[in-house]
Amino acid sequence: MSSGSSAGNMQQVVDEQTLPKLKTLAAQLADPVAGLQPSLLQYWGRQQPSFTGAQLTNWLATSGGTETTPDQTAGLLLEHQLISPATPTSPFPPVPLTQPVTSTSSINVEGFTQVQPQENYLLVSQAAAPIRGQPLNTSYWWTKPARPATQVAESLRRLILQLYGTHLSEDGRSVNYTAMRDDPQLAEYIRATAELQRVDLRPLGREELCALFINLYNTLIVHATVVLGPAASVLERSRFFQTDAAYLIGGHIYSADAMENGVLRGNRPPASRILVLMGLGRWAAPTFEPQDPRAAKVVSPMDPRIHFTLVCGARSCPPISVYTPTNLDRGMQVAGIVFCGSEVEVDVSKRTVRLSMIFKWYSVDFGSDERERLQYILQFLQEPSSAQLRSLLEDGGKVKVEYKPYDWTLNT
Repeated sequence: MSSGSSAGNMQQVVDEQTLPKLKTLAAQLADPVAGLQPSLLQYWGRQQPSFTGAQLTNWLATSGGTETTPDQTAGLLLEHQLISPATPTSPFPPVPLTQPVTSTSSINVEGFTQVQPQENYLLVSQAAAPIRGQPLNTSYWWTKPARPATQVAESLRRLILQLYGTHLSEDGRSVNYTAMRDDPQLAEYIRATAELQRVDLRPLGREELCALFINLYNTLIVHATVVLGPAASVLERSRFFQTDAAYLIGGHIYSADAMENGVLRGNRPPASRILVLMGLGRWAAPTFEPQDPRAAKVVSPMDPRIHFTLVCGARSCPPISVYTPTNLDRGMQVAGIVFCGSEVEVDVSKRTVRLSMIFKWYSVDFGSDERERLQYILQFLQEPSSAQLRSLLEDGGKVKVEYKPYDWTLNT
């Protein structure tokens, strides 16, 4: 066994022995009578119960019961994410997405292991939730180095599966938001998303990036709906997707719109842009401007099948599924078959095809004209719809395309 492997195993043993004691200590700190008495710190629109590093070490010195010095114990509480800096912005710089990954360019490697006497801190268990318009994974700052993005993605995927297993209908089309709100599993998932603040997306391959952001988009929508409530109007929906539903990832803010149109659609203009609505999408600005560092890490080439996987919280959306890099291609194909099976209707007698509005809003993703888009859809249809549409396309006659009204009712 290598010395590095031995050191890693030793650290794991130390953590397993230390962490339960630190959690007990954090609970004592939170005790309203015998614990540390915080002050309310107003910042970023929130009121946070906070204390200085000096107050923390003084309390530790007088309470006793620890095997390390007060400074060391305070550092361990910080290292194990039981306390966090009470600052309005992340104490770490963003990941430089425009720079290649090298041993010298990797940032966010170091964590916080020393509490500063004059700095303000908070107990993570008492952290106030972000208010509307702030990234939803910033109730506290992730002070440890982030794990590799693939490991973070897998951890979040497992937590997502637990949530969906409890609160998602068997067909994936409805979510019990009310029950999820009080489920400790949701709180565990929300705490885990804090690690995204420092994750480095640069090493991810195309399939890894695509699977991660599909899963994040879908759970972000659920997360935002639970804590903020559903959008009830066109203006509220615009704000919900562009601002309210957002995570801080690697120091960069990704709204639901940015995830969908910037990352997953290969940095194409959102369907809501005026020029896009006027049919002049080629003149519309991309989601990420050229100087935006997020433009350096997008899914390219984009796969139109992502539209069969993204769930915006409406009844007309596809069913929710969870994806991995290895099942991504098959998963998207199955999602396309399921979605088109319910959202594509062929009327041979009227030479009409009725489609979901998704095929209109994102028409450029599916083909350059209606015939090309119908040809693309053909691969997802089962019989008899497949044969019916093929016959309409092959006989040379005109095919009329109609779009169904989109049901924005919450998928509950």
